[in-house]
Amino acid sequence: KSWDDRARLGFKAAFISNSFAAYRLKALKEVGGFPDHTIVSEDTFVSARMLKAGWLNQYCAEACVYHSHHYSYADEFRRYFDIGVFHSSQPWILDEFGAVEGEGMRFVRSETEFLCPKQLYLLPSAMLRTVIKYAGFRFGKHALRLPVFLKKKLSMYPGYWD
Repeated sequence: KSWDDRARLGFKAAFISNSFAAYRLKALKEVGGFPDHTIVSEDTFVSARMLKAGWLNQYCAEACVYHSHHYSYADEFRRYFDIGVFHSSQPWILDEFGAVEGEGMRFVRSETEFLCPKQLYLLPSAMLRTVIKYAGFRFGKHALRLPVFLKKKLSMYPGYWD
């Protein structure tokens, strides 16, 4: 993906997951490395800076990654709260690449198509998780209005708020 792909892909042009990312050291150093005080999504922050500086991102569909976490509903809320905090604290990314809200609806459609009809029994849990993620994200986007004690309760990383 390149800087020019943001017109076609929007936020997805900058999105990257650090669980399966590798960085060219020269590019990472050129854009200032990872940010010091970001609650989550430091990978997307760096990716956006790299694209802006003229570097390219490559996605390898054949790569396999195994995640070891199994988030509870509360964990999902906290994770998406922190993602909302990230987006509200880095508005330049959304200004440059576009909003993320449309991505949620595309995900819901794709997840529903995947689960129906073979795994229909998982649909209620998937929909509940989607509502929880959205609520967490929206609360996180407005975290500056919340008292610190509440932000610490809602976040996966309460130490961030110290």
